[in-house]
Amino acid sequence: MTVELSVLKLFVDNRETYLQYAPYLNNIQNFVREIKVLYGLVHEYYQKYDESSITHDNFRTFFDYMYPNMKDRGVYLDMLEDAFSLSINQGLAKDLLEQLVEKHYATTIINELLPVMEGNKSGVLHNVRGQVDTYISMMRNPPRESVVLRPCDLSVAQMVDQEVNFTGIGWNLNTLNETIGGVRRGTLGLVYAFVDSGKTSFGLSCVASFAQQLMDTGDTIVYAGNEESASRTSFRLTQAILGQSRLEIADDIEGAERRRRELGYNRVKVLDAVTHVDHVRMILDEWHPYVLVIDQATKVGLEANRNTNEVGVQRELFNWYREAAKEYQCAILGLAQGVGEAENKKYLNLSDIYGSRVGIQGELDYAIGIGRLSDDARYDGIRFIHVSKNKMLDGQLQKFQVFFDHQKCMWTEV
Repeated sequence: MTVELSVLKLFVDNRETYLQYAPYLNNIQNFVREIKVLYGLVHEYYQKYDESSITHDNFRTFFDYMYPNMKDRGVYLDMLEDAFSLSINQGLAKDLLEQLVEKHYATTIINELLPVMEGNKSGVLHNVRGQVDTYISMMRNPPRESVVLRPCDLSVAQMVDQEVNFTGIGWNLNTLNETIGGVRRGTLGLVYAFVDSGKTSFGLSCVASFAQQLMDTGDTIVYAGNEESASRTSFRLTQAILGQSRLEIADDIEGAERRRRELGYNRVKVLDAVTHVDHVRMILDEWHPYVLVIDQATKVGLEANRNTNEVGVQRELFNWYREAAKEYQCAILGLAQGVGEAENKKYLNLSDIYGSRVGIQGELDYAIGIGRLSDDARYDGIRFIHVSKNKMLDGQLQKFQVFFDHQKCMWTEV
């Protein structure tokens, strides 16, 4: 119980520490009764009195005021004496809280697993994993009640350095760099196109460009698919990195292996069967990628029965992506299909994203539509890029043409 009493001392020593860290304890159910009572008294005291700390005498007096007929009064007073005798460095607050919260989450998990181990219960492992995910998420992102809202006080020089000078990692097309800027951590973007317009190849071409820029940094890129096999996707990525056709790669296998490593291929993890947000969170926890590309982003499952309306499901899903991008400081780039009306259309609009009216669009930092005139042989290989949403840089929208060399998975501006 030393940790619990140490945290109690931290709370009574400093009101701000209490306000910042107490919300971590709100969901803990297995405190002993005496600790619950004492933590509750701290809460009641700060609610009732506008003071920056609680003295030993005030706490004892407040205890008698709130519980004049408390049984085992001596037990509580002994615990108070033990707590107030501690000299706690405020810098230990987060470490102590993490230890305390982890201890109680572990206790909860063990209590759930014991009946399974004894053969009296089954089907609880999913709930246990949920408990672990909740703990990890809470340690990474504080509970909302504990977030201290402070106005931005950056100098002009700091803001210029952050918002102007730092442009992220570059795209495969210069016009995207000029319009959106580089890909930054904590952002959510979407590339969308009608079927067989080349959006997977476009995503892989982007990854090839990102990988070359990150190959000396130690950062990771993850390409998470749920349609094509990982082996096929990896081969297309190899084509995009080398700018070679299938036959050219097959003619020099050893050379292709060496060159793709030299150009950053080892910075990329290619996965398939990523079909649920649980898979996405596992990826984020495992690799903490700089960029996560999800193909197809609209086909990833969310928790069951949260929303039966397709538009509502997509809104919740992309809100989840947006929060995950901020939580893990990862750039998430989704790929998605266009609606039927996007077929044989040059410049796609936001309304051409399949499965959404405004639910997806509202969550995005930027959106890139890829159009194609499939019925006109004069435009064979030509794609029409429309930056249809842009909250980056100056927020301008842009339309331009590119040539798509399908044989080599290469994209070049016309």
